[in-house]
Amino acid sequence: MTSRPGPATRIQTRRLLIRCWEPGERDARLLRRAIEESLEHLRAWMPWARAEPESVEAKIERMEGYADEFRRRGDYVYGIFPPDESAVLGGCGLHARVGTGAREIGYWIHVQHVRRGYATEMGAALTRVGFEVEGLERLEIRCDPRNGPSAGVPRKLD
Repeated sequence: MTSRPGPATRIQTRRLLIRCWEPGERDARLLRRAIEESLEHLRAWMPWARAEPESVEAKIERMEGYADEFRRRGDYVYGIFPPDESAVLGGCGLHARVGTGAREIGYWIHVQHVRRGYATEMGAALTRVGFEVEGLERLEIRCDPRNGPSAGVPRKLD
């Protein structure tokens, strides 16, 4: 039996760097700022946003949990950054909640960066990683159909 090399920790696209969160103050502060700036937008669609705002310390602890999940090959939770990593453009993940041989792609985009194609670019990258690196049989994207921009992402993916 051939084992897979493990999940991709950094994924570079034309405009984005999709990478594991680094548990520490820098990523925690960038994430906190992005969520606070997008909170009203996020609360309409993301159940986890109802628990926000969180402290920087809570974000660091959450990122440590993400790192543990990565090591155990549970959920793969990523930050979405511009190539210079100066800001958080959103978050995404390959979530192990839809059965064996499958993952769910989850995502959110900073309110100031919606409708720029970032979610589609990220979705295409995670689709490639899911099938080519992880060897998955199926990927799913679930979203509220009333969230038109989010619902449009899977339609644009090949």
